[in-house]
Amino acid sequence: MDEHFELLHEHLKLTPNQRAEVRRKYDGVSRSLYSEFYDSDYNPRTRLIIGSHGKKTETRHPIGDIDLIFKISKADLERYQGYESNGPSALLQRARTKLQETYPNTTEIKSWGKVVLVGFGDGQHKVEVLPCYENDDGTFTVPNSENGGSWDNFDPRKEMNEIAESHAQTGITRQMIKMIKRWRRKNNATIKSYQIEFFCVSFLSTEYETNISWSQLMEEFFTWLELQSEDYDSEALSKVTSAKNRASKARGYELDDNFEDACVEWRKIFGRQFPLYDPDMATIRNLEAEYPVDDEEFIHHRFPVKIDRSISLKIVSRLKREGFRDYDGFKSFFRAGHRFIPFKSDLEFLVKCNLGKRANYYWKIRNFHDDAQEANDLRGEIIKDNNKLRHTEGSKYSGTHYVDCYAVVAGEVVAMARRFVPIGDEA
Repeated sequence: MDEHFELLHEHLKLTPNQRAEVRRKYDGVSRSLYSEFYDSDYNPRTRLIIGSHGKKTETRHPIGDIDLIFKISKADLERYQGYESNGPSALLQRARTKLQETYPNTTEIKSWGKVVLVGFGDGQHKVEVLPCYENDDGTFTVPNSENGGSWDNFDPRKEMNEIAESHAQTGITRQMIKMIKRWRRKNNATIKSYQIEFFCVSFLSTEYETNISWSQLMEEFFTWLELQSEDYDSEALSKVTSAKNRASKARGYELDDNFEDACVEWRKIFGRQFPLYDPDMATIRNLEAEYPVDDEEFIHHRFPVKIDRSISLKIVSRLKREGFRDYDGFKSFFRAGHRFIPFKSDLEFLVKCNLGKRANYYWKIRNFHDDAQEANDLRGEIIKDNNKLRHTEGSKYSGTHYVDCYAVVAGEVVAMARRFVPIGDEA
């Protein structure tokens, strides 16, 4: 089952495009403020990403706002500390005015409290920037414009270091935090992100054992979390208890080798990002690790994966080769006495789905083993079907290969199917 939890984590990670978008936003805000507060070439050391993005605990659903510290100079700090009335507000207004000049078409730029918020026109994650001074001990002197203005002390690195140290010890802290955040969102649990981070770090520091499976870990975590009920409200407690009971039920199914029902229970906890049971997932993971592709594409990098069990998607195969009769399906070919799919055969793969053309379909071909690797043809790109509902390939390399098909509706992957293609002497 560990492979299924690892795939859940993959589904929660930001896609390469999303990461690039996050980087573009905080880099643009940082450069804008740098041009206002400094008279030199841009220095990226004047920024610090904090919050979930800085802790590397951000999730894809949703991405969440970007919390950014912009470091001002000692001279600017002393200047605004010398104001007779509300120097913190004046500092924030200066930053806001500059950002308004940089982003004139942005729908929302406002300052309040300690931050300036930049809401971009895409309507997605915003940037909350905190202009402040970094002290010699690594803490920050922060402007607070409320109640006439004051200067506060802030230490964002403390929580960042705690998570980093826990992750260095366990190797799983950040993955676990993201999964628990996914549980919270799916079940509308009234527990804050910083509480989840604290709970996960605390649990792992006292209860974690190496070589424990993800399913056992999650069952033990929700059992432990139920005992921490004094730190959250009764509404959240009912959600924690429900998760504990479902985790125990899922764990029981797994111990009885009923992995399909185990996955159904885990999906009740984590939602449709948790994959349906795939008995071949461990095999695929091992093959992908043995024959990696640097620029391999994954469907969860393009679309959220939310598999709908009511949708039936299958790949129907056809095989044609000179000297052989045509076969509908690999099974009929093997039942006819053939031991393996021969080289130089025409392979046709057809979509069979109860959605028909109401969905958009995508294909992925993945080759393995030495001859495909030597030919630099391990593949791994995502190919759009363009309403043909079929894909044609030729058998060129020996070994196990697979063909994936994905059904996409309203920008979400709702179904997927896989067909293994054993070629040559590997039947």
